[in-house]
Amino acid sequence: MNNSASPEAIYTPDEVAERLRLPRRSVIIKAKQFGLCFVVGRSIRLTEAHVQALIVALQYKSSSEMAQHHAARVAGSQAFDRIVARVQKQNADRAEGIAQRRAKAAEERQARLAEKQRMAAERKAAPPAAFAQIEEQPAEPLDLSNRDPAYWTPARKRQYKERKLKR
Repeated sequence: MNNSASPEAIYTPDEVAERLRLPRRSVIIKAKQFGLCFVVGRSIRLTEAHVQALIVALQYKSSSEMAQHHAARVAGSQAFDRIVARVQKQNADRAEGIAQRRAKAAEERQARLAEKQRMAAERKAAPPAAFAQIEEQPAEPLDLSNRDPAYWTPARKRQYKERKLKR
């Protein structure tokens, strides 16, 4: 089919479909939908004017008042480079976030360790007599018939063992 066809040229849907690179059925449906064809029985014919009007009808219509300008197509290598740059930036951001979380966790561990060391130093610095007085205080007599696990604290268990050893 000739692209520089005369205005009186008559085309079949197959020829128009090949020219517009559309399926034959789509050409028939759209031509009938927009009234851009001659239908006689089962045969459909389109003139050059019908084909041009069909091309215009199939073009994208902007929904905004002013037509939007589309950016020029980007070469494949540029698109790939942009994608790689975006992924690298995302990976760098992710790595930075991970590094910040790890640093924060390390600071918290250091703070807990310092607190434990401070508490141990305080315990060590406290006079041992104070602890001896606390432990030497006469304890209440043990209730040996009590089977409640909450009653048997480590101090009461120790007291029971000491009592048993004294016998």
